[in-house]
Amino acid sequence: MNDKEIFLRNKMYELHLFTVKLLVTFSSSALVFSIGMLSLLKENHITSGICILVFGWILVLISIILVVVGLFLGLELTYNYYNNIVKTKPEIDGSTSNKEGRIHTLIILSALSSIVSVVLILIFAYLNFL
Repeated sequence: MNDKEIFLRNKMYELHLFTVKLLVTFSSSALVFSIGMLSLLKENHITSGICILVFGWILVLISIILVVVGLFLGLELTYNYYNNIVKTKPEIDGSTSNKEGRIHTLIILSALSSIVSVVLILIFAYLNFL
């Protein structure tokens, strides 16, 4: 790999790490916000949309789980890179390329799940606090 490819790959990993941090923070904040929101209901009475809230919670948890699975795959990918370097093989081969693709897919699915969950939680808030 030349210097430009290494630079671009490092920037991609920095962006990937930022996205993972953002997703975990965003999803966990949405979960905490929605649980705290329940204490604001008058007389603990939920008027409508409890299914929407529960589905939102499930999607938040799925989002966090997908990020954790992606992080474990990333650790395995780092180990594979290291082994390839030690064995004087090309750092990126078919196996590492496939793992990179799976990690990116997991992060995209996590982001979509997180966005949908927040929208559902906001719909619940709108239905019960308006």
